Amino acid sequence: MLDQVDPTLRDYIKYHILPEYQKNDGGHNLAHIKEVIRRSFELNKTFHLNLDPNLIYTIAACHDWGKCEDHERHHLIAAKLFSDDKKFVHFFTPAERQLIKEAIEDHRSSKEDAPRSDYGKLISSADRNSRIEIVFIRSFFVGKERMPDSTIEDYLDFTIKRLAKKYDEKDPENMFYEDEIYQKFLESMRKLLKDKTKFKKLYCEVNHISSRDHQLKDEPGAVEYSAGVDEQLIQYIKKHILPKYAKYYSHDINHINHVTGNMLMLADFYGLDKDMAYTIASYHDLGLSINRENHAYESGKILKNDQKLAKFFEKSQIKTMQEAIEDHRGSKKERPRSIYGECVSDSDRDFDIPTLARHQLATTIKNYPNLQTFDLIFEKCYEYLCQRINQDGVFNLWTNHPELVRRRDLFQKEFLKKSRTRQIYQREWDRISSDGTKEKIINYYEDF
Repeated sequence: MLDQVDPTLRDYIKYHILPEYQKNDGGHNLAHIKEVIRRSFELNKTFHLNLDPNLIYTIAACHDWGKCEDHERHHLIAAKLFSDDKKFVHFFTPAERQLIKEAIEDHRSSKEDAPRSDYGKLISSADRNSRIEIVFIRSFFVGKERMPDSTIEDYLDFTIKRLAKKYDEKDPENMFYEDEIYQKFLESMRKLLKDKTKFKKLYCEVNHISSRDHQLKDEPGAVEYSAGVDEQLIQYIKKHILPKYAKYYSHDINHINHVTGNMLMLADFYGLDKDMAYTIASYHDLGLSINRENHAYESGKILKNDQKLAKFFEKSQIKTMQEAIEDHRGSKKERPRSIYGECVSDSDRDFDIPTLARHQLATTIKNYPNLQTFDLIFEKCYEYLCQRINQDGVFNLWTNHPELVRRRDLFQKEFLKKSRTRQIYQREWDRISSDGTKEKIINYYEDF
């Protein structure tokens, strides 16, 4: 795929265009762009279009450039930004630049007129969502941008109505190259939209939503798609591994999804094996029910002993994954033995105060039964986290990935406002004390 693209062009876009997507909303960020690039090449191959890979890559990489400026005119803004960038003169003829400009202008699904070229039809088709997971993640971040004060429950109702119209059988969205992947997606989406309870449950799982009573602005959401991971591996893990987290509280499926999203983001950034990244994230906390203090070692052992993984990985890969899981605890002072260990350690961080309050209070209640009051438990939690600040005055990260650094710095700034943090922990304490959760933490959940 990308090996067909001029390396100089690819590097220019990677270092000068793609970083611009950090300014966009989460529905049109770098994860979306990478998915559109992947689908563009996939559709080009499926339909034997034989289009120029340099043009395909550039159109896909630039099509939402500048969307942060104006949603309604973003296709025109992106086309102008491309046209005004003099560096592209070195890569394309005037006719090719015009073709790229027109394709970017024509990519919007709401556009009534057909695109003027096969390149326009390709980018328009590649820009259509082809997996339910992606629809949910993108719609969530668009909602955070445009309807931040809406409750999750209200936004779920709004989203069901909007998507029912978007994917209506009588008047579907534009799709010029409709492959089998898209057809199966449409079938699954239409079926899901008929079951509102199932739709809402899956939407919340995908976006790691902790409470439907929260406002959109209060939930961090998912961060990355699982594109590029072996589908058979995903199905095996979903069926046989993830259900093992059913009796976990602080380390439940929402936490695993959070770690998985981070791992896939880092795998993309560092060029790591996505199958390995996905598997490490999925197995990393399994050992909690065996031995909390030594759970990293126990989790690694579970992965090592899973004979089914031999179908997907070489022995050396399994060893690397085992070591990464063994090294993942954030409290460890020694540097992990591989980049995979560094990535899962950093991915495991919860740089979100409400989420951290949920996790920390539960762990402290279970492991320090002598602490009976909120004041004592909060001080224990707060003291522990402050001890995690390193000699440079920040919570340690091994990778220093820019997105994780951004989250870390924002979290630390807010967390160190102790009175504000205490209020958030107090709200969580009141909730678990009144709804029966506290008793379940003590007597039911297994991850402590």
